[in-house]
Amino acid sequence: MQKNKIFFSIAIILGLLFLLVFLLKPDTHLSQSNQTKSIIADKNTPTTVENNQHNTQQAFQNNPFQNANQLMQNNRSREENIDDLRLFFESNPKDEQQILDHIYQSVALDPIEISINIIPFLKHKNPNIQAMALSALNNAMAPSEQEIKDPDFINHSKQELRKNISDEVNQAFINSDNIDFKQKIIAVYDRTNPSQADTEKMLSYIYQNNQNKTPNDMEIYYIKTSFNKYPNLYTQQFQKMNITPLIKKLISKSRNNLLFLWFCFKI
Repeated sequence: MQKNKIFFSIAIILGLLFLLVFLLKPDTHLSQSNQTKSIIADKNTPTTVENNQHNTQQAFQNNPFQNANQLMQNNRSREENIDDLRLFFESNPKDEQQILDHIYQSVALDPIEISINIIPFLKHKNPNIQAMALSALNNAMAPSEQEIKDPDFINHSKQELRKNISDEVNQAFINSDNIDFKQKIIAVYDRTNPSQADTEKMLSYIYQNNQNKTPNDMEIYYIKTSFNKYPNLYTQQFQKMNITPLIKKLISKSRNNLLFLWFCFKI
């Protein structure tokens, strides 16, 4: 009787082990099926180059001000890249994606030398091309290394090109009926049009367009930086225009108003 119990227990244990081995055995058919699906997916998936092209195009659509450094992946000099871009723009291109790509590449080069080639795209019908041209011209206003090292150094030829950029940006702002494009100009106006005269005109525009509404964050930022840059504009321009209601709006709207409050009360 005792032996029968032992044999019965052993049989149960062996049965459980067999069942466990059976359950843990990999399903060859399922594995092959998954491999087949993987191969099909690989065949239907674009190559890396195609993916990069798609991602680049998507980036242009989503964020035309995206950093252009990722497109400058060659070891050529800045001058060589500038010359290539000049040749492209002088060829009177029509393909909008190529135009966008080339302006996009110029952004990282601070392309003051080819600003005259980029300016016409401020009038382009494609808003992404307009915005990209504005971004490139904004970077073109950057001081050269020599100008940074020596504040007294004046490059007269570049100063003339910068003046031309400022004039054309002003004209684009006046001629455009696109509110979004005007807002993009305000976003870079502190750099493209740094003169006190232009600053005063833009402040007047912002004030006149916000008589019955709160300025947006971009306009608030521009007003704050303008007052910091030209404190006399607060007394000369804005007191004359009864700016007190706008100041109250700015204080209530601004996310970082401590410095601005200090500045206002200091004045």
